[in-house]
Amino acid sequence: TSNKTAYARTLANISFTKWLLNPNYRASNGLLTSLNIREKEGDFWGQNSSYYYLSEYYEKHNPDSALLYAHKMSEIAQKLNSINAQIFALQKLTLLSTVKNKN
Repeated sequence: TSNKTAYARTLANISFTKWLLNPNYRASNGLLTSLNIREKEGDFWGQNSSYYYLSEYYEKHNPDSALLYAHKMSEIAQKLNSINAQIFALQKLTLLSTVKNKN
């Protein structure tokens, strides 16, 4: 835990992977803790990853939260000035907006 960024990355990856293996696993605590650390550390790339994981996690059961995290992913991608991250975020926003409009 001396390297907070590495700890946050590991926590996010473990939480997300456990959820992928078991959709009933409550990954939100680990994902949100990881995001909190990444925000405090100013780890924008890590925040981008956390927002993606949270958007995926909430997509089926809480689409409003999924859309919120996709918007945050887009904002961070712009701060990073990464075209690939921006495109990925826009794809996620498009998918979630389309799903929300169908409901």
